[in-house]
Amino acid sequence: MSFLTHGPHQMLAQLETETVAECADEDIVYVIYVATLDQVRRAAGLRVIDQMKGPRYVLANDGTARRAGRFGSLHSREDRINSILTKSSLYRAATGGDGFYLRGMRSSDIELYTAILRESKRVALKRFPTSAFIVVTWSGGNEDDAEFVTSIERSLSSEFDALSTDDVFDRAGGSRASYTFGKFSIHPNYKANAAIAEQVGSRIMRTDSLGD
Repeated sequence: MSFLTHGPHQMLAQLETETVAECADEDIVYVIYVATLDQVRRAAGLRVIDQMKGPRYVLANDGTARRAGRFGSLHSREDRINSILTKSSLYRAATGGDGFYLRGMRSSDIELYTAILRESKRVALKRFPTSAFIVVTWSGGNEDDAEFVTSIERSLSSEFDALSTDDVFDRAGGSRASYTFGKFSIHPNYKANAAIAEQVGSRIMRTDSLGD
């Protein structure tokens, strides 16, 4: 499933409730998640639209993702102060934000993101015991975010069955720009999704053949 503006926090919230069970049967064999840099920002609530009552998770002391109500609900003094400050474009600019993002991305955002995926995998495999959880990392070729993309890919590849889209690009050919929607959206387009599907299918076929 894919929904506009949704991120891994919505995925986890749906897995934790009966939402997924209502639209999926018990025969699910593969759970495939495409990880993009913007998903990290969404999970941390860094965009203005993310603050519209979406499920909020925080990083617990033990490194796990813990549900903490919804975005937009001001639970602490820090939340209330931050909600006032981020209304200022000067403040957002000073903290690495802009008209879309309330502040710049931090390493702690990647930690929270990874924890949300880790919990999503745990819940998914508990609900669908015979399934496999596969993560596809998608950078979109944005060189400005290369350092964060590398950090995310390193974090995910150490914990998940991960497929980098670098493999997809190398096999499919063409410029990276041709796999996105254009200047204002680095999300994978139909061409990219077709190439990703082919690579994921090949990975699954190889894994299944080794298991026979």
